[in-house]
Amino acid sequence: MTANGRYAEKVEYDLHGFVGIQLVNALPGDVKIVARQLGPIRKSLAREPDIVIRFVERLSNSSRVRYVGLNEAGFTNDAFLVLRSDHKSRAVVQIPFDQIGKKCEIVCERGLVAIPLLIAIINLTALGKGLLPMHASAFTYKGVGYRLGERGENGDAAGFHESRCSLCWRRVGIPD
Repeated sequence: MTANGRYAEKVEYDLHGFVGIQLVNALPGDVKIVARQLGPIRKSLAREPDIVIRFVERLSNSSRVRYVGLNEAGFTNDAFLVLRSDHKSRAVVQIPFDQIGKKCEIVCERGLVAIPLLIAIINLTALGKGLLPMHASAFTYKGVGYRLGERGENGDAAGFHESRCSLCWRRVGIPD
């Protein structure tokens, strides 16, 4: 709780109207780590969120935790836990993999450096809505559409051009 004994007010993020994220029981530090991961997309939602991130002091488990790897992950009778975050920092995050792409609730213990797999979960949620998430820029020059992406695995910049690219962008869910 904050100094005045309250959690942050309803905190929501809207990724271009495609994926909605809501934080529940978030303290200012929790909001800060999510904002660092998502960037400046904080906006109230006019719909139900696709992803809910609930913050708790301590995650309660229905049964003992069985570990996978050395403090990397674990599972109980009814939950999968990610136990590492960025830079191998300690985390306890319950991720319902069977809900990803549908309405999904992630439960996190406080004190995280970052929420593990958050961007991947957002990308899979977008993909489940028929959208193709990509880290790229797109523009039209002299009637030809171009998409420039981040460097590929082999070090070459990923590029794409199509004479009817605006149609192509609409087809994969990227607005003009």
